[in-house]
Formats: sequence, structure tokens, C-alpha cells
Amino acid sequence: MAASEARVLITHCDEDTSAFQRHFLHLRNPVSGKQACYVVGCDGRLQELNWSKQRHTAWFIENSVCADGSLYLATPVDPLFVILPILEQLRMKKGDDMGKFRSLDDIVSVDGYPGYECLRPYLQRSLGIICESREVGEDMFYRLDDSKVLAWLLCKVAKLSEALKSSSGLFSGLHPNELNVYVIKLLGEYLKMDPWVSPICKHLGVDTDALKTARASFVPCMPAPSKTPESKGNKLNGPAAKKAALSKNSKLSGASPKITSFFSKPR
Repeated sequence: MAASEARVLITHCDEDTSAFQRHFLHLRNPVSGKQACYVVGCDGRLQELNWSKQRHTAWFIENSVCADGSLYLATPVDPLFVILPILEQLRMKKGDDMGKFRSLDDIVSVDGYPGYECLRPYLQRSLGIICESREVGEDMFYRLDDSKVLAWLLCKVAKLSEALKSSSGLFSGLHPNELNVYVIKLLGEYLKMDPWVSPICKHLGVDTDALKTARASFVPCMPAPSKTPESKGNKLNGPAAKKAALSKNSKLSGASPKITSFFSKPR
């Protein structure tokens, strides 16, 4: 039997990668609905798995070389983002009818995805954040509540905005509306435009058309340095001056792509 090939995984858990074999699971991507890979860390937190592979790369692991130079990065994600489209589908809302209440067994029973069962402990504690709940006997039943979802998402926007501003002066210099656009674009990786992103935009006064064209996949660039007087001896004219200006502008307008742009979702 051939030995398994080594892979490099960066995660919040300090255990050996062999201990993660039973923690890998497949869930639906909350936006596309396609199969996506997740991992439950040793602390019980759900983490989404991203994969990156550059050309001509390898890893040196102890005294051996791993020819596969790919990198797996597991980052924590709120399970409520993952379960949100399931709750939306299960309540079967129609017009003024707010829909049906569902048991936790119904919520985690997704055809072809037994991994949702791993979310049960967290959902038992957290479904009340975005759902209306009713107790019948010893059982609890849940129904998605739009007002609670909006309040939860606005809280996410506020916390993420504060985290970005405290992490870098680049974000603290943004106009509040520009920062809101950036944050909503980030959350849009886990939310569908309708029915979730549009209400956020309406509440915060963000134009949805501007949101679609905004370049929020890039970190804001540093402001241009103040202009310094040029000596007459170094002053350029004609084509040479135009070329120098274009070169300078291209350097100042450069922006750093966010880290997720380097990764894809493993299936």
C-alpha cells in the first residue's frame, strides 16, 4: 500500500494533521450552493478550507521534500453563515405567511451532506440569534426571523469595520460609506444579494449598483506623498515628462489584493 502524500495545512489547531482526518467535512457553499470543504478544529470551531497552488513550488518538511507545493489554509467562519440558506429554504415563506417552524433535526438533515450534524452543538446555542424559537414539550423549534438576521448582519458590519480600522491606518482614512461598501463586499462572499445584502445596503444607505462595481477586493492604497518642488535642472518636458508621470501614477495607484484572492475552495 502506497504511503499517503504529505500536505501543508495552516490552521488554528496545534494538533497533528493526522488528528484532523475525522474532522474534515463537506457543506454547501452559502452563496453558490456547491459542495465546499470545511474542517472542525480541536477547539470545536468551524473553519473553511481554502487552497492555493503556485507554479514551481515545493515544501521542505523535516528531512524530506513534498513535491506538492500547494497550501491549505483553514480560517474560522461563523456557522450561522453556512446554515442561513438552509433555514431560508426550510421555512417556506410565502407572502405574508412567515413560514414554518423546524426542529434542529430537520435543520441539520441535509441530503448528501451528513457533515451538518457536526454543527448541532453550536446551533443549539446560537440559532436564537437569527431565529424565532418555540418550545413544545421538551423540543425546540426554530423559524428564521428577517429582523433578527438584519440586526445580526449589521452587528457583523460594525465589528468588521472596527477591526479593519484598528488593524490598518489605510482603512481609518476611508469615508464611512466607502468602508461600508468594502465590508459589505467582504460579507458578500457568504451572503446572497437577495434577500440579505440588499437590506443591509438599504439600512446603511449604500447604493447596490455602486456595490456591484466597487473594487472592494483590493486593500486601499497608501495616499500619495505630498508634492515636492522640482529643481529646474531635473525638470522634464514633452514625452519624457509624460512617461515619468505615468510611471509614478502606476506605482501610487497599486493596491494589494486581499488574501482570499490567492485561494480557491477545495471540493
